[in-house]
Amino acid sequence: MSDQTLSLISDALATVSDPELHRPLPDLGMVEEVHFVDGTAKLKILLTISGCPMRDRLQKDINEAVLKVPQVSSVEIEFGVMNETQRDNVKKLLRGGREKFIPFAQPDSLTRVWGISSGKGGVGKSSVTVNLAAALSERGFKVEYSTQMFMGIPFRDFLESRANDQLLLIRHSFRLKYAESKWSR
Repeated sequence: MSDQTLSLISDALATVSDPELHRPLPDLGMVEEVHFVDGTAKLKILLTISGCPMRDRLQKDINEAVLKVPQVSSVEIEFGVMNETQRDNVKKLLRGGREKFIPFAQPDSLTRVWGISSGKGGVGKSSVTVNLAAALSERGFKVEYSTQMFMGIPFRDFLESRANDQLLLIRHSFRLKYAESKWSR
């Protein structure tokens, strides 16, 4: 009877999906232990990260699913956290068995991504970035500059208003990208 009940509990757990990953918990390797003692299903569930914001939702969903098993009168859930190997297995499953590959992050790649940022406006991020792009371009590097705003105004407006100026930006040949923003004027 207990083996049959364990099987029913496992089947019930297979109906519970991770709310963020949208896959059944057993498929993700999140069910570490299942025990059944005196009407109580005792489960050990592994979260992908400590402090998982979906823990309460998972607990609710697991309770609802397992309590549908007729022999189960209560559910005890102990939450643990996956180790790095277990998380890697989840990533591999989600990627269809493929390893994540970022070409410009490889040791032999000549591509480098730099981010210039600050939590405060008006400190010169745009000026530093565009001058850095121009200087690298002048030294023969292929450069792509991407922005939404330049000196506090939408980049498209900046280019249109300065089209005839002899700006450092215009005199250097580097690829230019800008993103429209709902905050643009």
